[in-house]
Amino acid sequence: ISVGGGLDQFDKISKLFELGVDRVILNSAIHNNYELLKTIADKYGSQSATVSIDCKKINDKYVHMLHNGSKINNNTPEESCKLASKFGAGEIFFNNIDLDGSLMGFDIEIIKKLSSITNLPFIACGGGGNWEHFYQVLKNTNISGICTQNIYHFTDKSIEQLKNYLKK
Repeated sequence: ISVGGGLDQFDKISKLFELGVDRVILNSAIHNNYELLKTIADKYGSQSATVSIDCKKINDKYVHMLHNGSKINNNTPEESCKLASKFGAGEIFFNNIDLDGSLMGFDIEIIKKLSSITNLPFIACGGGGNWEHFYQVLKNTNISGICTQNIYHFTDKSIEQLKNYLKK
């Protein structure tokens, strides 16, 4: 069980682990306070902390967004990946919010760049609209996984179809 959203205090996070949560997903709070990430990793292990990085392009530059895309982080997406690694994240969940829900394809350029910065498992999200999109992001990057949902909700595609396509 993974839980995220509004996790800005260690007491809240500890309570979740006491209730049986396996992992917390941290975004805005962690990027404002990396010591919180270190405390979680030290107490519960790195595998218990996923750091989420949302980004978008503004004036042809990728920026790291916080608070549901309403605020720009002072750190670049690259700096945020490095800090997540340094302070004990177990994996990185990356979402290109410009493409999220669009079914227009993954932004391979930024996914490749960010996933090469860290040795952490890297999950990409945002844009998968057909099986070729999934194949291309897996072929052209070194990510560990892909997160998607709209292709399953708004098309006639199934997980089994994707697995068969990738096997071929």
